Amino acid sequence: MGREIAHGEVVTLIRGRGKGESRGCGLQERAGGGKWCAVSKKNIAGPIYLCFIGLAVALMGALFMMLLWKSFQSARETRGWPVVDGTITEALVVERQLGPQVPPEYSLALTYEYEFEGGMFEGDHLKRRDNPWYKERARLDHQREKWLPGMEVPVSVNPDDPREAVLDHETKGGGYSIWFPGLFVVAGLGIILSALRKIFAREEKEHAN
Repeated sequence: MGREIAHGEVVTLIRGRGKGESRGCGLQERAGGGKWCAVSKKNIAGPIYLCFIGLAVALMGALFMMLLWKSFQSARETRGWPVVDGTITEALVVERQLGPQVPPEYSLALTYEYEFEGGMFEGDHLKRRDNPWYKERARLDHQREKWLPGMEVPVSVNPDDPREAVLDHETKGGGYSIWFPGLFVVAGLGIILSALRKIFAREEKEHAN
């Protein structure tokens, strides 16, 4: 039993697939004439999932690029700081153990004094980051021989904050390897672009049918 279709009402026709119709295509008819094929959600679920995968890959690459660039900028910045004479006052190998079942770790506890613009300061950083911890004590025993108490050393001082100083600089290798995570950004954007093309191609195909 049929009924009259009101003006402007949209009726979805659920029927078997006819010749030439694409799978998952639901024909819709508007009162007053005209039919079109709506894109099935199942047809675009896969490409949308790929879009999220591509976005995750691109964001991961961008994050690593940012970290490498920050490391490169920091290494370049300390190399531009003014250099003054300083004196090593203490150089010890300290030990820590984070748990009873965890092997001990060792780090170099370094202290030096320096004068900058008429003021005396004391530093304890070898590089801009905190002094690293190692599992092999012998490695630090060798380093400690380079920083004997009483030894005069060049100290790079932050002119904006003279309390910050370093005896050595971070490597600038991060800036030279920034291209590698950049490949992930390009790959992620490529996945997104490919997925979007599939969505639009399916939509055009179903509308054509």
